Amino acid sequence: MSLRATNTWKTDTNKHVAMAHSLHGTSRSLRDASHDMDKTTRRIQKDTQNQVDMALNEKMESSAQVKSALKHTLNDAEAEISALAADRGNLEACLQQKKQALQLSSERYSLRGTRPSREHTSDTVQNLLCKQQSELSKSIKTINGLIVENE
Repeated sequence: MSLRATNTWKTDTNKHVAMAHSLHGTSRSLRDASHDMDKTTRRIQKDTQNQVDMALNEKMESSAQVKSALKHTLNDAEAEISALAADRGNLEACLQQKKQALQLSSERYSLRGTRPSREHTSDTVQNLLCKQQSELSKSIKTINGLIVENE
């Protein structure tokens, strides 16, 4: 071991104390920078979370509107289907009435055909029965077309 001069020891000590103060200041600066970085990171994370929440809420609201519109459309479609079913029922009832009327008209026409030959004339009644049968046949055909169209 070598002996050192008192002045050297004092100078070295002052250097070390100055270096310690410098390291202490640097450490404080790094800690402050770390705290600032942590605050910034937390703020960015919070802002990002808020943006994600807002986007999710907008999507949920949009989805709710689409769901509501689809339900409304579905209700409209169901109402239309019900109306078509009712129309079909009405058409089938009307068709049945026309068929009965056609059958009655055909029976009357056939009954006129059983009359004696001297009474076989093409009079107004005969012509009207023919016209009635034709019109009833057209009506039946039209109603059948409407029923097929509504299927």
